[in-house]
Amino acid sequence: MSLNKAVAAQNKDPKKILIFFHSKTYQKISSDLMLKVTLANPYISKYINENFYPVLFDAARNDTIRMFGQTMINEQKS
Repeated sequence: MSLNKAVAAQNKDPKKILIFFHSKTYQKISSDLMLKVTLANPYISKYINENFYPVLFDAARNDTIRMFGQTMINEQKS
């Protein structure tokens, strides 16, 4: 689910938003392990889906995000 869809869904049915920040470049091994092992576990994924709006967020993206009255910009500073 995208962040915008999660916020829209939260307005209709309030639940917390759980954001998993992953990266295709940085810390790829730990991101892949979390996706393939932990989040793929049926018990864990069922619990997350019932209690949260899960968002998979690419930490390396560089677009501007606007939500909750704030603007967040990834300036790619290292």
